[in-house]
Amino acid sequence: MSPPLPVPSKAAIHALRGLALGTSCAIGLIVDDRRRRISTLRTAVENKKKLKSSRLYHGTAEAVILPADDPVLLHGDDLHWHYHPDQSSSLEERRIECDSFVAGAPPDQFSSYNSSGAEVAEPQRTRTAARQGFGRDADSTRYSAESLRKLTPLRTSLDEPIARDSGGWARGLAPRNEEPPESAELAETDPTLVINGILDSLEKEGNSLDGIIGGFLQKVARKTLFAQLGDKWCDLSIALCKHCQGIGRWDNAQKVLAASIQSGWLDVEQYWAHNPVPVIESALPSADLATKPSERAAALESLRLSIQLFTPHFKEKVSMLSPEIAPLGQIMVERVLAFNQPQYIRDIYGRVLPQLADATEFTAMVITALFEYRDHKSVLHLFRANFSKCRPDQQCFNDIVEMAVKSVEVMAGARASAVLRSLASLCDASKQPLKTAWLMRILQAHWSRHNDLKKSKALFRQMLTAGLLDQVAYPQYVYKVMTEFSVMSGDLTAARHYRDEVIMMAPAMAEDVGLMGYFALAKAQAGDWDGVLGDFAKMQPQRETQKEGYEQSFVRILKIFAQDHPIAEVEQFVQYFIHEMHMQLHPFTVSLVANSYGEFHDASGLIRWLQFCSSSGFALSPGFVNAVLRNCRLKWKLPFRQLRKLYSEMRKLQGSCVDDVTQNIMHNAALMDGNYLGKPARQRVRSLKLSLSRKPYFARSANNRQVFVAMQEELQSGRPNMTVYIYKRALQYGMAWCPHCFRIAVIASLRQKTGNFEKAMQLITSTSQKGHDVSAAVGLYLKAQLDSFRGAFEEIMDRLKTMTVHFESAGIIIDPSVLTHAAVIAAKSGRDAHAVTLCQVAMQKQGTTNPCFTTQSLRALLMAYYHLLDVDGLQWLVESLPSSPCSADVRALSLLKETRRHMRKWEASDRICSIRDVLEAGINSMKKRRVLQIREGAKIQKECLNIMSDAVAKMEANNSHRDAEVAAETPCAPAYGELPIRHVAVEG
Repeated sequence: MSPPLPVPSKAAIHALRGLALGTSCAIGLIVDDRRRRISTLRTAVENKKKLKSSRLYHGTAEAVILPADDPVLLHGDDLHWHYHPDQSSSLEERRIECDSFVAGAPPDQFSSYNSSGAEVAEPQRTRTAARQGFGRDADSTRYSAESLRKLTPLRTSLDEPIARDSGGWARGLAPRNEEPPESAELAETDPTLVINGILDSLEKEGNSLDGIIGGFLQKVARKTLFAQLGDKWCDLSIALCKHCQGIGRWDNAQKVLAASIQSGWLDVEQYWAHNPVPVIESALPSADLATKPSERAAALESLRLSIQLFTPHFKEKVSMLSPEIAPLGQIMVERVLAFNQPQYIRDIYGRVLPQLADATEFTAMVITALFEYRDHKSVLHLFRANFSKCRPDQQCFNDIVEMAVKSVEVMAGARASAVLRSLASLCDASKQPLKTAWLMRILQAHWSRHNDLKKSKALFRQMLTAGLLDQVAYPQYVYKVMTEFSVMSGDLTAARHYRDEVIMMAPAMAEDVGLMGYFALAKAQAGDWDGVLGDFAKMQPQRETQKEGYEQSFVRILKIFAQDHPIAEVEQFVQYFIHEMHMQLHPFTVSLVANSYGEFHDASGLIRWLQFCSSSGFALSPGFVNAVLRNCRLKWKLPFRQLRKLYSEMRKLQGSCVDDVTQNIMHNAALMDGNYLGKPARQRVRSLKLSLSRKPYFARSANNRQVFVAMQEELQSGRPNMTVYIYKRALQYGMAWCPHCFRIAVIASLRQKTGNFEKAMQLITSTSQKGHDVSAAVGLYLKAQLDSFRGAFEEIMDRLKTMTVHFESAGIIIDPSVLTHAAVIAAKSGRDAHAVTLCQVAMQKQGTTNPCFTTQSLRALLMAYYHLLDVDGLQWLVESLPSSPCSADVRALSLLKETRRHMRKWEASDRICSIRDVLEAGINSMKKRRVLQIREGAKIQKECLNIMSDAVAKMEANNSHRDAEVAAETPCAPAYGELPIRHVAVEG
């Protein structure tokens, strides 16, 4: 058998072809092929002329064309198809393009239809098959500007024959510059017919509205609709939006309007032509959804969509007035604040403001809403920028100015000068009178912020220059405020000047108790107590008519006297004014002495003092009792038994002085007393005989306080599972998130026996995702993690660093107590340098320079410094103790003694001896301070009974005729020597 013939490779064939084309023979073949094509073209032109001259084949009388052209006629080179590519699409392809737009199909995934209108799958044809006339490439049917123009008029049914020029073989080859008839041009270029055809198709056949909306949104997003329809695209948008509104398809109307706004081609008139108000109202979520966590996220998205529809950005300045926008703007403001989104207020206000002829009412409404939301910075901004240019009526003027002044007070005097300028402008425009109290409150807020007489004088001069004092009814009281500031600054010359101005304006102010009390305060600051008694003797004739000013003047004097006098002399001072100056007991006076007794843990003296006050006519209110009990428990750490005795005595003095808050304070004290939890804690609670609610256990309770009390009791009783159950049950029944309940729930989760850290982390994560502050709970979690982790110190620090970075990346602030806790672990592990560094970082986070800001920090630093034998570090701690919160703390004294005990175990050396001396000096200093406090308490306890007994006896003896003597005589100030108190000069 003969071997097969060799087959040349593709590379060899390509090389031979290149050689052939480069020869003269190849050039001859090319010329001959061109001549043949020209001849064919001339034959086609002649055929065209013959066909056009025949009436049977005239284009205007053309019969209906079948979807598939005759392949025999299309056989050949089909040069005329390439000559007019814009006229080469068949009727069936244009029908496919029309249907794809109406149905909203993607432009690259069109499907063809058979002659009866049924949809069939058509495989993608190659370009060679298209040239042979059996179809076109699927990509060639993409939606273009030319195909859009040929959509007019749209057919209403795929089965209905369309009488139109097919643009195929029956049409002759016309020159490029030949214009079609006028009617045909209108039919193919007028976009209005496109719009009407789309809407007619919806009404007649009920084609898919979602498909049309999808096609419209796609064209707008790709910026192709503007080139296809020109300025008429907005007519299509308006027609679609109104059609959706008419049939109740509000979601589609919102999509159409949002797409048109995002395109950036809308002007003001076109925007209002869409009838946007009902569309925006349909997108607004209900205010109730703001309190429902499950629906809040979706409602927030709807709110943002409505804001987008309400606040479009136009290229030109808005000048058209639209009064109907104000009610919608008010609703928008209320919903935005209900969902805690105040950042949109400025956009909404800027949208409404240009379209209102008089924006006074709307501006007042926005300021009121922001004030109730407590956004005082925005209140002052709108007041200065907008409301100061309005002309409100009397009621609106008073309400808004009151809010502005209150905002200045809340912001501690910030923008006081700017508010005064705006107030002057507003008064000039509206001609409304000012209240004297407004100017006084602005001055006082400014003083509380700066505490600088120079700045207060500058603000006062601004009032004079702007003419504000001429528009108030009582300008002398503004001068009186400046007198007070001058006295408090020690500038008596300025104080006398302002006092003379006050008396010149109103001579009756010469007997004003408050004005005289300022100069009595100046004498008290200088230590002139005889002068103080003389001034109060002058005030006595007005004590009945100016009772409040008389008592306030005494409270200021007493506060200065108590700063440098022991409690025994303070009590004598109070007794003297009660008996000789007929001073009524003020709540501050009672609280000051009661706090002094509580500070020295003298429960018996405190009870006697309260008995004396009750017998003197002072009524124990629930607020006063709660303040005393809270301070005794939290500030002065009274044991539970003493606190329970104090509670019982106060209930005996006045039964109405106890309320729910009092019961909660005592309930917490019973649960937190000592280390005896579980059954002893429940016994302490029962001993108080409190009437606590049991709804968190059995009913649908959503009260934060009731849930908190129940959770706290269960946690201290050793039932963490029940604690978490109560918390989750309360949230399920609608309880608002409470940070205190959440903290107890996290502690209970950490105390569970199995899966405690996972459950606590799940609780923290779910709460943080809802936007709540979980910093305190994270601190508890980190401490528990550090305590439970077992491993090398480096592993512990890496774990702490990883968790800290994780939480801080989520925007959670790490509490300084976590760092001091880690510092104690580092000191126990022998990493003393790390312990000192952690404490320094904790100090920076706390914002203090005192290393003893907590006992935990003191403990860590003491351990680190005595391990390092750092004498300077220990000296720094001892010197910082007197000015720290731990200066009289028993735990701080115990830490110093424990460190000294450790140092005694070391072999004696110069450095060791120096450390022992430093610690001994610190311990002796703390002992002296505590001994002084104990002696003062003992002195009070010893003398209190005699003083109280004498005072009560004297008061009972003079009780019958005291009022008659006061009315008949003017009391004179007794000699200062009769009052057994020592002279103490107080620097001003």
